[in-house]
Amino acid sequence: MTNLEKTFSETEKLTKVFNTLASGIYLEKQEDVDDFITALKDELQTAIAAGKRVRLK
Repeated sequence: MTNLEKTFSETEKLTKVFNTLASGIYLEKQEDVDDFITALKDELQTAIAAGKRVRLK
């Protein structure tokens, strides 16, 4: 797998984090923001621990 493929797959995972947590396309409450940030942090830490590079778009 090339670095570009790794980056793309990790970018897609981050989008899925948002889609899983959000009840629409908006974060409307502080709890929504907190949940999203926590889940995003977990995904980023997992990717970095696995030696991957992550690009946020």
